[in-house]
Amino acid sequence: MVGGGAFGLLPGALRQLELIYVFGDEEDLLTTRAIGRGARIEAYPVRAAPDFIRSLFLDLAQAANRLREEPRFYGSLRQNCTTTLVRHIDGLREGAPIGLRAGILFPRLSGKLLADLGYLDSDLPYEEAEEAFRIDQRVRQYAGNAEFSQRIRKERIPLITPFRPSRR
Repeated sequence: MVGGGAFGLLPGALRQLELIYVFGDEEDLLTTRAIGRGARIEAYPVRAAPDFIRSLFLDLAQAANRLREEPRFYGSLRQNCTTTLVRHIDGLREGAPIGLRAGILFPRLSGKLLADLGYLDSDLPYEEAEEAFRIDQRVRQYAGNAEFSQRIRKERIPLITPFRPSRR
């Protein structure tokens, strides 16, 4: 339920849902998706400079704060979770805008989008990376564990690794 109504493609397409940004700690957000919704989750290591990550977080927080004064609507296709994040990334990164790609319209393909853009910090082919960085089973297993963050990462894979220049 979002805003008193059911969340879905149709309400999102008909401007019936207000846009929100959700901030929370790793365990709360991941267990909500893995346990509460039964979602598949991958935690990909990201190749990005710490300053870029910090700027992205601050940009997201500022946009969330602006919603108090300037509410906006969620849109199933043009203003969804992934398209909103891509707009923030486009505003901060150098080069041409990311543009319309399948990974933007279909959030399930966002890992592929990371790989295509060179942000996936792994030498694995995408199909192997998708399985290697899958964590929903471990999220379910370690929910409530004091070492949750360490335990959900296979071989302690961090979500954000130190910046290294692109290998392309």
